[in-house]
Amino acid sequence: MRLCSGVLRNGGKSASRGLDRSFVHHASQFVHWQLTNPHRRCAQFPQVTSALGRVLHLAITMEDLYPDPSWNFVFGQASPRERVGVYSFARYDPAFYGEPQTRDYGALVLRRSCKVLAHETAHIFGLAHCIYFSCLMNGSNHLAESDRRPLHLCPVCLRKLEWSIGFDVVRRYASLERVTREASFMDEAEWLSRQLKRLSSE
Repeated sequence: MRLCSGVLRNGGKSASRGLDRSFVHHASQFVHWQLTNPHRRCAQFPQVTSALGRVLHLAITMEDLYPDPSWNFVFGQASPRERVGVYSFARYDPAFYGEPQTRDYGALVLRRSCKVLAHETAHIFGLAHCIYFSCLMNGSNHLAESDRRPLHLCPVCLRKLEWSIGFDVVRRYASLERVTREASFMDEAEWLSRQLKRLSSE
């Protein structure tokens, strides 16, 4: 997996050192395609059609994104076929709405960012939106819906991802539990801890 966290800054004009040139070119096109909205800065990007090989590419931007003039915005978009995705953190920042920074500002933006990255990356691995349970893969049309979904997958989507890429569920939960504690996502860490206890007793 190749993660880029700066390639789309300033309308896609700056590229982080060491990045694959074709990735820089194609990912930058998403954001730099055209700025068509005169009232707010919002970058339109085309459908992913470039052949970027078998590497999974993730592009991150603070620009507002939309895939078509008929859309208001998207938090991110991914192409399972091309194994590439682009994600915007713009609307996850309270400053986007003119709100002041609170004490939990950093934790809030980090949690929202982790959710969109995990959600869109799961799309790249073939998962569709979930309609069965409260799940990371629930669709969202606005920030409140995005905030409501958890960081973890429901049993249905977990099984789909396991089938798609293969992993040990217990080891995955143990790793996620450690990471969520380090990030101070204590509700997620406790949920994962409960799942590990349940699995160990089976």
